[in-house]
Amino acid sequence: MSNPEQDAKGFAKSHGRTAGDIMIKCVISVDEDEIVSEMAHLLEERRIKRVPVLRDRALVCIASR
Repeated sequence: MSNPEQDAKGFAKSHGRTAGDIMIKCVISVDEDEIVSEMAHLLEERRIKRVPVLRDRALVCIASR
């Protein structure tokens, strides 16, 4: 069973033409010294699969479930 929000996201994602069309505006990221268990909790709580890991606001890696 779907809901209107999921349907709208699915439509936008399948019909987007640029990265900006399908990406979220507020990026969730963590600093490289984040505790792994806290990062895992963030992934679960926010229902996301990946999170950018930053050092001095620069990308270090992408952590994934």
